[in-house]
Amino acid sequence: MLFGKSTSVAVVVLLLLLALELATQARSQYQTGRSVFNLGEDNSTFVYHKELGFSLLRPDHKVSGVDATVRSNRLGLRGPDITPLPEPGEWRLAVLGASSIYGATTARNEDTVPARLERLLSLQREGKVTVINAGIPGMTIGRMQRMLEQVVLPLGPQLVIFYPGFQHISGACRQQSGEDQRHGLPWPDLPKWVQVDDLIIKNSAFLREKPDLLHPEPPVLSVSDYVAGLEKLLQTASDGAAGLILTTAARGYRSELSDEENRALSSNTRMFAPCFSPQAVIEATALFNDTIRQFAKDRGVMLVDLEKIVPGGWAYFDDGNHFSEKGEDLASAALAEALAEKSSVLSLNSQKSCHLYAP
Repeated sequence: MLFGKSTSVAVVVLLLLLALELATQARSQYQTGRSVFNLGEDNSTFVYHKELGFSLLRPDHKVSGVDATVRSNRLGLRGPDITPLPEPGEWRLAVLGASSIYGATTARNEDTVPARLERLLSLQREGKVTVINAGIPGMTIGRMQRMLEQVVLPLGPQLVIFYPGFQHISGACRQQSGEDQRHGLPWPDLPKWVQVDDLIIKNSAFLREKPDLLHPEPPVLSVSDYVAGLEKLLQTASDGAAGLILTTAARGYRSELSDEENRALSSNTRMFAPCFSPQAVIEATALFNDTIRQFAKDRGVMLVDLEKIVPGGWAYFDDGNHFSEKGEDLASAALAEALAEKSSVLSLNSQKSCHLYAP
């Protein structure tokens, strides 16, 4: 009898989870045009590239929902098509990053930071200006390196702007959980399209804020691999006749905000980095931003300190990582202003390598 009741409860739970998954997928399809329903049509938003080791957008594709429309070019990047090489007199830049540059919460291609930056620079300069959106959600610094080598530099940009994603933080949680796997119950690997598990994780974040339940201390972060990644980006850009500009990462959660605000703003980040408390996420972000500042100072590389320029809070962010419209306006304006201030020393053309500039 006990076995029968347990089986019935398990079946009911599975049915409820299935209903929740279908509802979540339907909501995603309605809002963004992206869901599991695209898979059967060979119409998925992202396509895996074996030679790159990660996914790009499906080339020449449009995904529409009531909240967002994403159009990709022939290269699988978000934005209009790009000629194979710059035209005579064209100033071509690329912004290398992850979901914040891609515009994960941005409704239209025209509203992303790279698109806004292109419009602002076009007002400053004569001739054609092209700013390539080389942001893809989930990009690590290693993937950005391959993106730079195989996708961006062949397009001949004179400048590459690097906006960090800090996937090192969530990666540290995965390494820590790997060490502790022998203490946990087995959990099946779910298909990548499943959304209900992320929903459960996000809405149970309050449990992980209790230090006695999960990882009382966040993992110790090492920046040595990150510095090596920055070195490689710098060398690769230089070898490809492009200048590199670094930025710090602006985040919605900040030490000057209340605990309640930081808990809410960092919830999306902590869904992927569950071993960090809100305060630990703030400290980890500060560590990597300080690393970028020191790297730029030591190597004489131009730095745009967006963390100090874009304030935290809901006015400038849709969540902890992704800019609101007001945040995108401020970030793109700051980049345009920094480039304008350096215009007297930016000896850029499509035939010669850029120099690197101290902040």
